[in-house]
Amino acid sequence: MQSFHQKQMLLKLPLLLLVHLLQYLLLLILQIVMKTYLSWVHLELLVFCYLDLAIVPFSQPRNIFFGHVISTFMGLFFFHFVGNYWWSLALALALAIAVMLLTRTVHPPAGSNPVIVFIMGSSWDFLFFPTALGATIIILVGVFYNNLHKKRVYPNYWI
Repeated sequence: MQSFHQKQMLLKLPLLLLVHLLQYLLLLILQIVMKTYLSWVHLELLVFCYLDLAIVPFSQPRNIFFGHVISTFMGLFFFHFVGNYWWSLALALALAIAVMLLTRTVHPPAGSNPVIVFIMGSSWDFLFFPTALGATIIILVGVFYNNLHKKRVYPNYWI
């Protein structure tokens, strides 16, 4: 037997597919221009698919945006100023998590950003495009999609 949430998702499936198609087109442009891939799939699961998870803190816009920006910044800082070493990546990852915890902007998918920075050898532009721009696009699409249903409000808070 299907739960209430599963029935809601089935009813929204055509709209969900359209929203995802538009979102993927925008992100595809980002990926083609920057020749990169960020952790968007995990983020989409948090924001669009699991109705109960959209109310938890790590699915809110503040966490999405600042989690990705902080994590990418730490990766870029250690990559450019410390060097491309395994221990440098480990420190970048640990410090990114610590800063997200201290600023209350924990966003689990953002944890992969320092790894992506090190693997790609990214420049400082990576912080703004695609990281900040991509997070902003996901937030805007998430706000649009999640507020289509009368009983659902997203985000719970902005800052």
